[in-house]
Amino acid sequence: MGNDRRNKTFRLVFSGIMLALAFALSFVKLPFLPFGGSVTLFSMVPIVLVGCVCGNLWGLLVALAYSGLQIFQSAVFSKAFIEESGWRLVLMLLLDFVIAFTVLGLGGMFVTKKNVSKKSLPWLGAAGAAIVCFLRYLSHIASGYILFRQYAEWWFSEEFVNSMGEWALGSFKGDALGLVYSVIYNGLYMIPEIVITAVGTFVVLTVLRGIKSTNRRIIDIRNEAIF
Repeated sequence: MGNDRRNKTFRLVFSGIMLALAFALSFVKLPFLPFGGSVTLFSMVPIVLVGCVCGNLWGLLVALAYSGLQIFQSAVFSKAFIEESGWRLVLMLLLDFVIAFTVLGLGGMFVTKKNVSKKSLPWLGAAGAAIVCFLRYLSHIASGYILFRQYAEWWFSEEFVNSMGEWALGSFKGDALGLVYSVIYNGLYMIPEIVITAVGTFVVLTVLRGIKSTNRRIIDIRNEAIF
């Protein structure tokens, strides 16, 4: 009973620290793109680590809480929703926040109590991190296509897009151009984020794997029911 209580306490404290760290790191970013999105300083790594250490279900719960913090951050600091209402606002909240950030909780999809102490752990964590970040990317692509494809022609006409804009405008029209716009626009920050998160997860799990007491703690947590 005492060990179970310690494990639950560890899970709560660890998750709280990771949640706070992820939120703080999400403020350290490169300049915003015109319609949102930016490269952050390893902000998704702590949420992925919760999934790796505590399991997928707990990871999803913590990631859902993180999506709420991201909604708060965007509403207060970037005024992201000031011009949105009705179904557009609901869809934006779901695709760009709730779904996009909650999937990060599945970052430990390949990590089990049997491979926590194995050399493959960092690679398994990095692979899971890359996959969930890619799923987040797909969610942003869907949002960009549905809500902002009307800006595609304008965006590709801007000088900073250069030859890529000429290629897109000459090769695609209508909805196809809108989809290409969303893929490229969101890829400008999500592709670096995928790489950063996978590398960061690999490094942290490499360190954790070398700490025997941490390995035992993770195994104990994985053997225990969450509720």
